[in-house]
Amino acid sequence: MTHRPMRDVTVATFHRFCARLLRTYHDLIPRSDRFRIYDGDDSGRLVKTVAVELHAPGMWESLREDIDRLKYLGIAPGYGLAAASADSVPPSAYLALLDETYRRYEQRLERDDALDFPDLLLKALRLLETHPPVVDRVRRRYRHILIDEYQDTCPLQERVLQLLAAPAYNVCAVGDDDQAIYAFRHADASGILNFEARFPGAKVIRMETNYRSSGTVIEVARRIVSANRHRTPKAITTPNAAGDPVEVIACRSSEHEASWIADTIAHLAREGAGFGDIAILGRVASLFRPVEQALADARIPYSLVDGLAFWERREIKDAMAFLRFIDDPSDAVSFKRIANLPPRGVGKRVVARLDRLIAAHCGQPMVEVLYGVDGIPRRLFAFLNMMDSLRALHLPVSRVIEAVLERVGYEDHVTKTYAGSARRLANLTQLVDIARRFDREVSGDLGAFLLHAGGAGTDHEPAGNKPEAVWLMTIHAAKGLEFRIVFVVGLEDGVLPHARSRDNIEEERRLFYVAATRARERLFLSWSAQRVVQGREMSHRLSPFVREILPQRAGAGGSERSDTAADPVVICHQPHLQRQQATVA
Repeated sequence: MTHRPMRDVTVATFHRFCARLLRTYHDLIPRSDRFRIYDGDDSGRLVKTVAVELHAPGMWESLREDIDRLKYLGIAPGYGLAAASADSVPPSAYLALLDETYRRYEQRLERDDALDFPDLLLKALRLLETHPPVVDRVRRRYRHILIDEYQDTCPLQERVLQLLAAPAYNVCAVGDDDQAIYAFRHADASGILNFEARFPGAKVIRMETNYRSSGTVIEVARRIVSANRHRTPKAITTPNAAGDPVEVIACRSSEHEASWIADTIAHLAREGAGFGDIAILGRVASLFRPVEQALADARIPYSLVDGLAFWERREIKDAMAFLRFIDDPSDAVSFKRIANLPPRGVGKRVVARLDRLIAAHCGQPMVEVLYGVDGIPRRLFAFLNMMDSLRALHLPVSRVIEAVLERVGYEDHVTKTYAGSARRLANLTQLVDIARRFDREVSGDLGAFLLHAGGAGTDHEPAGNKPEAVWLMTIHAAKGLEFRIVFVVGLEDGVLPHARSRDNIEEERRLFYVAATRARERLFLSWSAQRVVQGREMSHRLSPFVREILPQRAGAGGSERSDTAADPVVICHQPHLQRQQATVA
């Protein structure tokens, strides 16, 4: 049997696919074919500027969140704001402020020839809905559609998919509703739960064999997620051996929890486990502070993963802002980001004046805007001249990045300013490597690189070498990864489930499920009776999610050691009590 090579396959995130579509049909949006894509920071600064104009600077964050939510609901300024708010009926003063902020924000986006992330989905949907020739052309181009991680789709993505797939609906969707953990990104698990209703006649293939984890990990995962009501029932099995029981550890304080983890990791290492095979996961990154100290005291190497995608890291966004400004000297958003980076005397008063000037001379190069204006720091003009000289070099992209970092002195700024500067500098080196690969394989100009690399989110994360160190990361950051040994810390009521997420308890339980299923062989679940939260030491109770998986003998606190013969899956113990008893003996 011969296989023909695949041609013309498009691989992209929803956002990037929609960005490409909008650039192709930019005149129908309307935008130029080089429209800018504002990330969360860019759009946040724009909303803040509008909020200041409307004398509501303290409300910009809630305004930004609500504008984002309205876009994901498909609601334009002036339409349906009262219906979209469950808290304000009849329309309140806040809704009037929101509507005006939203209206001005959209005007600024159009003025800046920009779209934000929700716009990529919303405007692509509107384009497909209102221009039948476009949707017909796209349907002919894409006869088969495969969607991975389908449980993470949002309603706007669902609507785009249905328009693209009609009328044949040649859609293959892969996903697991038990791993839907991104509601804060507007993902909606109902998409995968209602897939058969949305696509009648769909054939469902259940993949219920887990080849990763031991039998005990699989059984604990089943106990965790089976308490959710809104899910597709599954009978997960594994050909792997039962393995060691899952351990639930009750600690008296977060410091004790951290020292117990360090001791246990040292013991596992002596038994032959590699540090790089071990992960410590938590609901929030603040849980790791005492753990880091304990690991450092025990001289155990660790790597703290901050969960940010490569293109979202501060140093990468700064470097990309320099490149965008070189490519387009009228890019006001990029200019304001780098105008005082490294510091060159551009204080708050100067920034306020720049904002007014930029608004009055939109689309003009910054040198022309600032020329002849009193009070502008000379070092800023020197910086602009430096950018002009770089713009005139016409070097390969990788050489442009190296020249920018050297001439601006950005790497020295990173070294002097930020903790963890070595990691940030390594990220900048990785950016240069990405540009070198672009120079070899694509050989485009700087503008092409910005569209290729910066576009709409991250189609790829640059590969890094796996360190021989213990991994520390949030559960969200661990999604899709696996480790031989996993510690899940901070399993207290109010932490997991998080106190701010009790209205979405099933997603919090799914988060616990995702954490547990990262483990291949060993799984440790720890909680602390005392933990410092926002500077205050507070008492905590065991997470109700852990109570649901405990053997009956362990009791509500999980403090009594269980006999593994009675329950070979989960054992519970309090190491500090055992130590005290050993000391007395």
